Amino acid sequence: MTSPLDVPGPGALRRLRPGTPPPAPLVVRRDDVPASAWTGLHLDGVLAPLWRDTARVVDRTARDTTALDVPALDVPALDVIAHDDAALDGPSLGDAAAADAAPDVPVHPAVRAAAFAALVPARGAVGREAAAWVHAGGPPPGRVTVLVRSGARRPDPHPGRTTAEADLTDTDVVDVGGVRVTTVLRTAVDVARWLPTEDALRVLRRLRPVGLDPAAALHRLEAHAGGRGVRRARRTLRLV
Repeated sequence: MTSPLDVPGPGALRRLRPGTPPPAPLVVRRDDVPASAWTGLHLDGVLAPLWRDTARVVDRTARDTTALDVPALDVPALDVIAHDDAALDGPSLGDAAAADAAPDVPVHPAVRAAAFAALVPARGAVGREAAAWVHAGGPPPGRVTVLVRSGARRPDPHPGRTTAEADLTDTDVVDVGGVRVTTVLRTAVDVARWLPTEDALRVLRRLRPVGLDPAAALHRLEAHAGGRGVRRARRTLRLV
């Protein structure tokens, strides 16, 4: 006869119950998975190309993520983004990721920002054309531009990164899923200054639907009066 003392209590039963597996990360880099699996995961629709050797996870809500070997992934720079959807602005990542298989549904900005996370130190921020891609999508840049405050040490050279000094203020930078990125307004000012006019116009017109006000950008540009590229930037912003 079983004694009541032998019956496990609720606490013991909870300890025996399998835990909830962690969600898949937002992005996976080629080096995160075996070489033989990289192509297969794309063909199976688990991963989709995002930027260079980084792919996005098409459906992070799927129960079967064993193909990614998620527990073995070593992506500490993405930890806050991969496991805290509540920190994201806009629609939830669960909803956005589930809908990403549809071609007319855009990728969440935090997913694009995650592609750059490993190349952006805490003292830096994604800027210029790369920041525009984070905010608005479109063709991805060949390299991420990392801006640091004037006088700060630049990141070490990397084939996927270019760096520049900039007079950034706290209001010029926004957190996108744990990655520092210049705001839409500051991004527009920098794009107008540093990109050739035709290239800048293509990028700036993509920023209009995500909040760019060309008049506000022209006003913000006056803070750089006399600086390099300002005259051209004025002409460019008036054409947007």
